[in-house]
Amino acid sequence: QSIVNKIDELRSVACDLKPDVIMINESWTNTNITKVYLTVDGYNLVSRKDRVDTSNGRGGGLLIYAKANLVVEELDNRSLFNQYASASISTLSKAPLIFTLVYRSPISLRENNDLLNDLVKSTKKSSLIIGDMNYSGIDWANCYSNTAGINFFTASQEAFLDQHVDFPTHEGNVID
Repeated sequence: QSIVNKIDELRSVACDLKPDVIMINESWTNTNITKVYLTVDGYNLVSRKDRVDTSNGRGGGLLIYAKANLVVEELDNRSLFNQYASASISTLSKAPLIFTLVYRSPISLRENNDLLNDLVKSTKKSSLIIGDMNYSGIDWANCYSNTAGINFFTASQEAFLDQHVDFPTHEGNVID
């Protein structure tokens, strides 16, 4: 379901758990949904990427929230990959923490997939890539991928990224 149907639940979870950062994938936000409607007390909406390449913006859509007391900056998209958002969070160390939220449609074209692979390869230290890449044929635990996901799997390995989710999250698939 879209964020429109779950905004009250998001507000409740944010109030109860108080996470520093909230990243929403497949928000289904579009131009008809106001920024005010998406307000969550105590949080700034750092990044909002509405899905524009689908009928009425359905599917996709990204939202990044951060606690209001954090120093967070939305980063300019450095890739033409559709669809991602990045934010930089200041830390006590010199290097900021970079969060990148990704949604890759299951019907993504090869050119878009290649852009995702390039984005992954360009990942710097102190970075997290979070999202739904829709590559169900990757077995992260056994370092195996089917043909559809092999280039993404290889790019992730070359960038020294680790898969942290180790249990099925949707229809028996482990999220990428």
